[in-house]
Amino acid sequence: MPAATEDLAALQPADFIAYETFRLLQNKRNGEEKIRYVLQSMFKTNGFTGYYFGADTFNRMKEPMESATCRPNGFVVNMPSVEEALRGKQAGA
Repeated sequence: MPAATEDLAALQPADFIAYETFRLLQNKRNGEEKIRYVLQSMFKTNGFTGYYFGADTFNRMKEPMESATCRPNGFVVNMPSVEEALRGKQAGA
C-alpha cells in the first residue's frame, strides 16, 4: 500500500543527508576535500563523516540485519565500526 506524503516526511531529511553524503564522497574520490555549504551548515556543532562500504562489508552486515527483531515502526541499526570498515577497505571490500 503506498504511503501518504505526510507519513514520509521523516524520510526527506534522511534522503537529503544521504544525497549530500554521496556528493561529499564523490568529491573526495575526485580529489576535492571541500564540504558543500548546505551539509556544512547542518553539522556546525556536530561532527560528520561518510564512508563507502564495499560488497564484503554489506555481506557481513546482511545476516544480523535479516535476523534482527524490530518493533512495529521501529528500525535496526547495525553499522560496522570504523575499524571494521577500514579493515574491509584494506582487504579490498
